[in-house]
Amino acid sequence: MASFLLKRLVGLALTLVAASFLVFSVTEFSPGNVARKLARRAGRLSRLVTYQASVEAIPSMQIEVIALTEAIILEGLRLQRRYSLMTNDSLIVATMLRQGVRILASADRRLALVDEIEIAVPADLAPAPQ
Repeated sequence: MASFLLKRLVGLALTLVAASFLVFSVTEFSPGNVARKLARRAGRLSRLVTYQASVEAIPSMQIEVIALTEAIILEGLRLQRRYSLMTNDSLIVATMLRQGVRILASADRRLALVDEIEIAVPADLAPAPQ
């Protein structure tokens, strides 16, 4: 019984050390107070306002915004595991597949590994030199 309790106490101590290290790492290496850092750089704030205006203009450009559903997220996870994609890339491809879109214009040649889609690299879209 004593060895069982000793093993449990050692396990608990190791868990506490690991959790403490994790909390320390997150607090020490996180970006900190983002709002304060942005306030010190007014130029960056004006770019955020420009970004907001661009996002708000999307409906006037006749661009359809697709809702992120649970099915798209699950498909994205499958694609992420299969092709070692970054999360945003896997969600883009999953959304494309759900919508029946098979061609993606992208300079990211890693996406060419995805069998379900075809990549049109921007250089491929330019007119051929004469």
